[in-house]
Amino acid sequence: MNRVDEVFLQSFGGHVDTPAYDKDISDTDLNINQRVAQFLMLLQQLDESEGGLEALPDAELSEIISGALGVCGFVDPNEAREVVAMVLEALEKRDAVLEAASSGSSPWARN
Repeated sequence: MNRVDEVFLQSFGGHVDTPAYDKDISDTDLNINQRVAQFLMLLQQLDESEGGLEALPDAELSEIISGALGVCGFVDPNEAREVVAMVLEALEKRDAVLEAASSGSSPWARN
C-alpha cells in the first residue's frame, strides 16, 4: 500500500486521537469509522487481486460490493448507501489531490 492510500484509509479510522473528537465521540461513531476503514481495505485487497475490480461486469461488481458491505456490518440499506456515497466522495477528493500532486499544483489553491 502506498503512502497516499495509507493516509486516505487513516482519514476514516484515525479520528479518535484528534482534539475535535476527544470529547463527545460515541462508540457508534468509532464503530462506523472502523467499519468504513475495513470496507475500504477490503475493496483495496479485492482491487489488487488478479484483474482488479475494473475488469468485473457491473452485476458482479455490484454483488461483490454488496457482500463487502455486509461483511463489514453495513446491513441496513440506508447506512450502506451512505457509506458508498461517502467513499465515492472521498475517492473523488483523493483523485483531485493525486492529480494536483502529479501536476505540481496545490488542490487547495484558489484560482
